[in-house]
Amino acid sequence: MSKPIVKILASKNIVSLVKRSLGSPVFQNLYATVDGEEKDILQGGRFSCAFFISAILRQLELIKKGHAGVAGLEKDMIESGWQKIDKPILGSIVFYDPAPNSEDELCPEGHPHVGIYMGNDTVISNSTEERVPVEHHWTYDGTRKITAIYTHPEK
Repeated sequence: MSKPIVKILASKNIVSLVKRSLGSPVFQNLYATVDGEEKDILQGGRFSCAFFISAILRQLELIKKGHAGVAGLEKDMIESGWQKIDKPILGSIVFYDPAPNSEDELCPEGHPHVGIYMGNDTVISNSTEERVPVEHHWTYDGTRKITAIYTHPEK
């Protein structure tokens, strides 16, 4: 009897993991030293979007490591074979320009954002205000500029 061929269904697993993460505080904190001083660089979930998305993608081995920043996550995704697409599909990753009034000492140019497309015009991403993953319209009702959308060939 031959061994069964098992192929992980990345897209289904991304959606499943992300849905079960809604409202979870697990992605709120990441401690580091900054100029020798210990800090929660995610500020209690205020800046957790890249950490949240990279934790999901890393768990499914779709990127090389976890990230606290959006730019590092996007770079890792490109190096890991993710490809830009024009329109979101289930499980694709959506990147946004920095939000107005989102400046922070660790991100003086403003804080870009990232989420996972869940279908039906929705994205789940970490909310700066609620500090947990929430579901929202994928375009933020036109208030945020989308800078890139990626999919992975193994999805």
